[in-house]
Amino acid sequence: MAQGAGVRRLIRALIEASLVVGAVSTLSYATEIHNLLRIEAPAAGAWWYAYEFHFMEGSATALGLLIALRVGLRFGAEDEIWRRLAIDTLVLDAVLLIPLTHMCARVARVGADAAGPVASDRIIAIFGFVLGQFLDKILTAGVYFLMTASFGFLLGLAIFGAVSAGLMLGLGGRESPAEPVPTNPS
Repeated sequence: MAQGAGVRRLIRALIEASLVVGAVSTLSYATEIHNLLRIEAPAAGAWWYAYEFHFMEGSATALGLLIALRVGLRFGAEDEIWRRLAIDTLVLDAVLLIPLTHMCARVARVGADAAGPVASDRIIAIFGFVLGQFLDKILTAGVYFLMTASFGFLLGLAIFGAVSAGLMLGLGGRESPAEPVPTNPS
C-alpha cells in the first residue's frame, strides 16, 4: 500500500511540474518575455525563444496524459495490479509523449484562424488597444494550452484503457496465487 501511495505522489509531482512549466512557457510565449531574456543573456534568450513553444505544447500534453492517468486510477483499489497499471501507463505515456504532443498540438490548431476576431475586438474595445492586444495574446495562448491538454487527456484515457485491458487479459490466463491449486490424489 505504501508503494501505491508513492506512485500517486510521483504522478502528483509530475502534474505539478507540468503545470509550472506550462504556465511559465505559456506566459512567456504570450508576453514575449524571451526578448527581455535576450537583452540580459543573448544565448539563453535565443535558446528559450527557440523552444518555449515546444515546452508549452509538451507540458500541456503531459498534463492531459497525467490527469487521465490520475482519473483512471481513481477507479481502482490500492493494490499491486493498479500500481503496476500506473507504472506501465506512465512508462508508455513517457515513450509516446513527443509523438502525442505533435498530434495534440496539430488537432488543437484546427479551426484556429484569423477569420473570427470577435473576441479580440471585444477585448480591445473594453481594455484599449495596447492592453487589449496583450490580454488577447495571453487568452489565445491559454486557450491553445487548454485545448492541447484536453486532447492529451482524451488520448491518456485511451492509453490507460488499452494498458488496463492488456494487463487484465494478461492476468486472465494465469491462476491467482490466492486460489488453491487442486492436487491429484492419485
